[in-house]
Amino acid sequence: MNGIEQYKNIHTSSASPHKLVQMLLDTFLERTEQAIEAIKANKLEQKSIAVSKAIAILGVLEESLNIEAGGELASRLQSLYQYAKTTMLNSSAANDIDALEHTKSLITEIQQAWEEIGRSNSA
Repeated sequence: MNGIEQYKNIHTSSASPHKLVQMLLDTFLERTEQAIEAIKANKLEQKSIAVSKAIAILGVLEESLNIEAGGELASRLQSLYQYAKTTMLNSSAANDIDALEHTKSLITEIQQAWEEIGRSNSA
């Protein structure tokens, strides 16, 4: 394991559940932006890698939901994550930047709300 991987392991193992979700949302947005830039540059292999990683992150976010405890909100997030995964997959196949941007904007709203929850919980 190299130094960067060791740092990431230490950073994630000491992070709160809230922080871990925030890191996943941030990384999803980064991967989606990488996919968009790869399409623009006609780097289709890089696009595929970025989209695959973004879809995997959505899967982790969906799996982390507690539908019983989270009720309607968790159910709506689950639907959103499923929609986003499908849209990412379809937009990747079609090299559809607009669809990627749309998905990015949906998750950005969740990310911003999640950050606000973190700020209000630490205040």
